[in-house]
Amino acid sequence: MAGSARAEMIIIQPGAEGKDTISAIYTPTTNFGTLDRLPTSCSTGYGQEAFIEFDLSILTPGMHVDSAELSLYLYGTSGSGTASVTVHGITESWTEGGLTWNNHPADDNGAYDTIQVAATPVGMWKTWDVTELVDEWYQDPSTNHGFVLKNSGSEMYTQFRSSDYSAIPGHRPKLEVTLIPEPSTLVLLGIGAVGLIALGRRWRKTGAAG
Repeated sequence: MAGSARAEMIIIQPGAEGKDTISAIYTPTTNFGTLDRLPTSCSTGYGQEAFIEFDLSILTPGMHVDSAELSLYLYGTSGSGTASVTVHGITESWTEGGLTWNNHPADDNGAYDTIQVAATPVGMWKTWDVTELVDEWYQDPSTNHGFVLKNSGSEMYTQFRSSDYSAIPGHRPKLEVTLIPEPSTLVLLGIGAVGLIALGRRWRKTGAAG
Protein backbone atom coordinates (compact mmCIF):
# COMPACT_ATOMS: atom_id res chain seq x y z
CA MET A 1 0.00 0.00 0.00
CA ALA A 2 2.84 2.37 0.81
CA GLY A 3 4.31 1.80 -2.66
CA SER A 4 1.00 2.47 -4.38
CA ALA A 5 0.48 5.65 -2.39
CA ARG A 6 3.83 6.99 -3.55
CA ALA A 7 3.59 6.04 -7.21
CA GLU A 8 3.93 8.93 -9.66
CA MET A 9 2.46 9.05 -13.16
CA ILE A 10 4.04 11.65 -15.45
CA ILE A 11 3.02 12.46 -19.05
CA ILE A 12 5.68 14.07 -21.22
CA GLN A 13 4.10 15.72 -24.26
CA PRO A 14 6.20 18.57 -25.69
CA GLY A 15 5.05 21.14 -28.20
CA ALA A 16 7.09 22.56 -31.06
CA GLU A 17 10.19 22.36 -28.88
CA GLY A 18 9.88 18.57 -29.02
CA LYS A 19 12.47 16.51 -30.85
CA ASP A 20 11.12 14.35 -33.68
CA THR A 21 11.58 13.91 -37.40
CA ILE A 22 11.67 11.28 -40.14
CA SER A 23 14.10 9.92 -42.70
CA ALA A 24 13.01 9.02 -46.24
CA ILE A 25 14.91 6.83 -48.67
CA TYR A 26 13.39 8.52 -51.73
CA THR A 27 15.07 11.80 -50.78
CA PRO A 28 18.12 10.65 -48.80
CA THR A 29 19.69 14.06 -48.08
CA THR A 30 16.51 15.90 -47.06
CA ASN A 31 15.82 16.88 -43.47
CA PHE A 32 12.19 16.87 -42.23
CA GLY A 33 12.70 18.44 -38.80
CA THR A 34 9.76 20.83 -39.05
CA LEU A 35 7.26 18.34 -40.48
CA ASP A 36 3.99 18.22 -38.53
CA ARG A 37 3.58 14.49 -39.12
CA LEU A 38 5.56 11.28 -38.66
CA PRO A 39 4.88 8.88 -41.54
CA THR A 40 6.28 5.36 -41.62
CA SER A 41 6.45 3.14 -44.68
CA CYS A 42 8.26 0.14 -46.07
CA SER A 43 6.97 0.49 -49.62
CA THR A 44 9.60 -0.37 -52.21
CA GLY A 45 11.72 2.72 -52.82
CA TYR A 46 9.59 4.73 -50.42
CA GLY A 47 10.78 3.67 -46.98
CA GLN A 48 10.31 6.12 -44.10
CA GLU A 49 11.29 5.87 -40.44
CA ALA A 50 10.23 8.11 -37.54
CA PHE A 51 12.60 9.34 -34.80
CA ILE A 52 11.48 10.69 -31.42
CA GLU A 53 13.40 11.66 -28.30
CA PHE A 54 11.88 12.82 -25.00
CA ASP A 55 13.60 14.83 -22.28
CA LEU A 56 13.40 12.65 -19.16
CA SER A 57 14.98 15.20 -16.82
CA ILE A 58 11.58 16.06 -15.32
CA LEU A 59 11.23 12.55 -13.87
CA THR A 60 11.72 12.34 -10.10
CA PRO A 61 15.16 10.83 -9.35
CA GLY A 62 15.82 7.85 -7.10
CA MET A 63 12.82 5.76 -8.11
CA HIS A 64 12.06 2.88 -10.49
CA VAL A 65 10.17 2.86 -13.79
CA ASP A 66 7.16 0.63 -13.23
CA SER A 67 5.70 1.25 -16.70
CA ALA A 68 6.28 3.44 -19.74
CA GLU A 69 4.12 3.81 -22.84
CA LEU A 70 4.86 5.66 -26.06
CA SER A 71 1.68 6.92 -27.74
CA LEU A 72 1.29 8.41 -31.21
CA TYR A 73 -1.91 9.69 -32.75
CA LEU A 74 -2.76 7.86 -35.99
CA TYR A 75 -4.68 10.17 -38.28
CA GLY A 76 -4.28 8.52 -41.67
CA THR A 77 -3.15 5.51 -43.69
CA SER A 78 -2.83 4.52 -47.31
CA GLY A 79 -2.38 1.23 -49.10
CA SER A 80 -3.76 -2.09 -48.03
CA GLY A 81 -3.01 -4.88 -45.63
CA THR A 82 -1.69 -4.47 -42.10
CA ALA A 83 1.53 -2.73 -41.14
CA SER A 84 3.75 -3.98 -38.33
CA VAL A 85 5.21 -0.91 -36.65
CA THR A 86 8.08 -1.67 -34.29
CA VAL A 87 9.83 0.56 -31.77
CA HIS A 88 13.60 0.40 -31.25
CA GLY A 89 16.11 2.25 -29.08
CA ILE A 90 18.51 4.64 -30.81
CA THR A 91 22.13 4.16 -29.76
CA GLU A 92 23.79 7.41 -30.86
CA SER A 93 23.04 11.11 -30.79
CA TRP A 94 21.21 13.00 -33.54
CA THR A 95 19.66 16.40 -34.15
CA GLU A 96 16.17 17.23 -35.34
CA GLY A 97 17.48 19.75 -37.85
CA GLY A 98 20.27 17.57 -39.22
CA LEU A 99 18.96 14.01 -39.53
CA THR A 100 18.48 12.53 -43.02
CA TRP A 101 18.23 9.06 -44.48
CA ASN A 102 21.93 9.09 -45.29
CA ASN A 103 23.09 9.99 -41.78
CA HIS A 104 20.34 8.63 -39.54
CA PRO A 105 21.58 7.21 -36.22
CA ALA A 106 22.05 3.55 -35.49
CA ASP A 107 19.65 1.60 -33.32
CA ASP A 108 19.93 -1.54 -31.21
CA ASN A 109 18.11 -3.72 -33.79
CA GLY A 110 15.88 -5.13 -31.08
CA ALA A 111 12.16 -4.44 -31.28
CA TYR A 112 10.92 -3.54 -27.80
CA ASP A 113 7.32 -3.71 -28.92
CA THR A 114 5.33 -4.19 -32.13
CA ILE A 115 1.80 -3.10 -32.95
CA GLN A 116 -0.37 -3.92 -35.95
CA VAL A 117 -1.90 -1.02 -37.84
CA ALA A 118 -4.74 -1.73 -40.26
CA ALA A 119 -5.97 0.66 -42.95
CA THR A 120 -8.98 1.48 -40.78
CA PRO A 121 -9.95 2.80 -38.32
CA VAL A 122 -7.89 5.96 -37.99
CA GLY A 123 -8.27 8.97 -35.67
CA MET A 124 -7.01 7.07 -32.64
CA TRP A 125 -3.99 6.57 -30.39
CA LYS A 126 -1.50 3.78 -30.97
CA THR A 127 0.62 2.72 -28.02
CA TRP A 128 3.87 0.80 -27.53
CA ASP A 129 5.20 -0.65 -24.26
CA VAL A 130 8.68 0.81 -23.79
CA THR A 131 9.10 0.15 -20.06
CA GLU A 132 12.42 -1.68 -20.27
CA LEU A 133 14.01 0.89 -22.53
CA VAL A 134 12.85 3.94 -20.57
CA ASP A 135 14.02 2.37 -17.32
CA GLU A 136 17.50 1.94 -18.84
CA TRP A 137 17.53 5.63 -19.81
CA TYR A 138 16.21 6.65 -16.41
CA GLN A 139 19.02 4.78 -14.65
CA ASP A 140 21.65 6.17 -17.06
CA PRO A 141 20.45 9.38 -18.80
CA SER A 142 23.52 9.44 -21.07
CA THR A 143 22.09 6.46 -22.98
CA ASN A 144 18.83 8.23 -23.91
CA HIS A 145 18.90 8.92 -27.64
CA GLY A 146 15.23 8.24 -28.22
CA PHE A 147 13.12 5.87 -30.30
CA VAL A 148 12.95 4.95 -33.95
CA LEU A 149 9.73 3.52 -35.41
CA LYS A 150 9.99 1.16 -38.35
CA ASN A 151 7.24 -0.13 -40.60
CA SER A 152 7.39 -3.63 -42.05
CA GLY A 153 5.22 -6.42 -43.27
CA SER A 154 3.15 -4.76 -45.97
CA GLU A 155 2.82 -1.81 -48.32
CA MET A 156 0.71 0.01 -45.71
CA TYR A 157 1.68 3.63 -45.08
CA THR A 158 0.94 5.13 -41.65
CA GLN A 159 0.61 8.81 -40.66
CA PHE A 160 1.12 9.94 -37.06
CA ARG A 161 1.11 13.49 -35.68
CA SER A 162 4.44 15.06 -34.67
CA SER A 163 5.28 17.59 -31.94
CA ASP A 164 5.08 20.34 -34.59
CA TYR A 165 1.37 19.68 -35.13
CA SER A 166 -0.44 22.76 -33.83
CA ALA A 167 -4.12 22.40 -34.75
CA ILE A 168 -4.85 20.00 -31.86
CA PRO A 169 -1.97 20.09 -29.35
CA GLY A 170 -3.38 17.07 -27.54
CA HIS A 171 -2.57 14.90 -30.57
CA ARG A 172 1.18 15.39 -30.25
CA PRO A 173 3.39 12.40 -29.31
CA LYS A 174 3.47 11.57 -25.62
CA LEU A 175 5.36 9.37 -23.22
CA GLU A 176 3.52 8.22 -20.11
CA VAL A 177 5.79 7.03 -17.29
CA THR A 178 4.79 5.57 -13.93
CA LEU A 179 7.47 5.68 -11.23
CA ILE A 180 7.48 3.74 -7.97
CA PRO A 181 9.95 3.76 -5.06
CA GLU A 182 12.89 1.37 -5.30
CA PRO A 183 12.29 -1.89 -3.35
CA SER A 184 14.99 -0.92 -0.84
CA THR A 185 13.18 2.35 -0.19
CA LEU A 186 9.94 0.51 0.50
CA VAL A 187 11.74 -1.77 2.97
CA LEU A 188 13.13 1.25 4.80
CA LEU A 189 9.70 2.87 4.82
CA GLY A 190 8.26 -0.32 6.27
CA ILE A 191 10.94 -0.48 8.96
CA GLY A 192 10.28 3.17 9.79
CA ALA A 193 6.56 2.55 10.09
CA VAL A 194 7.10 -0.44 12.39
CA GLY A 195 9.43 1.65 14.52
CA LEU A 196 6.88 4.43 14.85
CA ILE A 197 4.18 1.97 15.84
CA ALA A 198 6.48 0.40 18.46
CA LEU A 199 7.41 3.83 19.79
CA GLY A 200 3.76 4.79 20.07
CA ARG A 201 2.92 1.62 21.95
CA ARG A 202 5.84 2.12 24.33
CA TRP A 203 4.75 5.75 24.96
CA ARG A 204 1.19 4.69 25.71
CA LYS A 205 2.46 2.00 28.09
CA THR A 206 4.76 4.42 29.88
CA GLY A 207 2.01 7.02 30.10
CA ALA A 208 -0.44 4.50 31.49
CA ALA A 209 2.06 3.40 34.15
CA GLY A 210 2.61 7.00 35.24
